[in-house]
Amino acid sequence: MEIIVKSPKECSKEEINEFIKLVSEGGEVDIRGLEERVQRARNLFFLKNPHLVAISAIKRFYQQYKNSIFEKAGCSDIANDYKFEMGWMYTKPISRRKGFSRDLLEVMLNQLKGISCYTIVGSENHIMQHMLESHGFNKVGKEYSSSNNISNKINLYIKPN
Repeated sequence: MEIIVKSPKECSKEEINEFIKLVSEGGEVDIRGLEERVQRARNLFFLKNPHLVAISAIKRFYQQYKNSIFEKAGCSDIANDYKFEMGWMYTKPISRRKGFSRDLLEVMLNQLKGISCYTIVGSENHIMQHMLESHGFNKVGKEYSSSNNISNKINLYIKPN
């Protein structure tokens, strides 16, 4: 297993396309404007075993987007405390339950030492919720409906620095 960490500028067009393909396969992200959002990311993470089986990112969000997430969760008063969003974590179905998401999460958190971050997760994704909590994230605010109607309900998790 190998985890490769790159800024989008360091990635080839093929790597960006592979990343976008896996994010799209996850079915939880509005794909409109996805390439632009991927290009804005701080870091992209590629887990290979030996081929690409999982991805994730430390995202640079648009301020309006971040504010809307915290507002929907009823936590707008703390939105400015969080600098980055962790997201787009996806593992191919055939490679699940092998600890790859945990491995990605640990590498991402290592990249963010001393920096506060947040993430959102579907309310039905109990495995991810447990993993986040075991790595120091706290669920805050109220569950809210997804604006893109892809997931039913969303929860906000934060990790102070």
